[in-house]
Amino acid sequence: MMGLRGVQFDSSSRIDRGVHFDIRPGSSIVIGANCRLMPRVDLWAYAGSIVLESDVLIRPDVFFECHGKITVLSDAFFNHHVFRGCRTSITIGRNALIAPGVVIVDSDHSYTDPNLPVSVQGFTAAPIVIGDASWIGANAVITKGVTIGRGAIVAAGAVVVRDVPEYAIGGGVPARLIKYRERPAAETNPSDTQVQYAVVGGMT
Repeated sequence: MMGLRGVQFDSSSRIDRGVHFDIRPGSSIVIGANCRLMPRVDLWAYAGSIVLESDVLIRPDVFFECHGKITVLSDAFFNHHVFRGCRTSITIGRNALIAPGVVIVDSDHSYTDPNLPVSVQGFTAAPIVIGDASWIGANAVITKGVTIGRGAIVAAGAVVVRDVPEYAIGGGVPARLIKYRERPAAETNPSDTQVQYAVVGGMT
């Protein structure tokens, strides 16, 4: 690993001119082998850590703001204008595709006290997990506490407030089940579909 303004990165990675790092004391950014960060990518580690494993590609105008832990596993891809705000943890799986305009935020403003402005009431937060080989469509919003299963697809413009099972396709506002994809032959089990439909009952 080499260093650049407090960032640890593998020498095989390409960090274009115009990438901006903001790292506060006690936080860290680690970039693995063969990653590519294009211009106008912002990685802000205010607390905790941002870790990119190997072969991660981030296109321009992507913004990570981290107050917890952001982990991006190998071969994940981020298209233009993606925002990720993290106060607990956000994990992006291997070979995940994140389309343009996606918002991934693991927190909401608290608003329980009507006598105070929302801006001073703090936050509620819960971890987000986006599974391996999943695809998050353009302008989708992934909210706190959500798990997107392996191989799942989130349709463009969806607002996801509940888990999406493995190999499911979810869409709408709020997102709900549209259908299931075929599973890889090596993973097919006659009981899988029954289990999945039981799980998706809460995805309305």
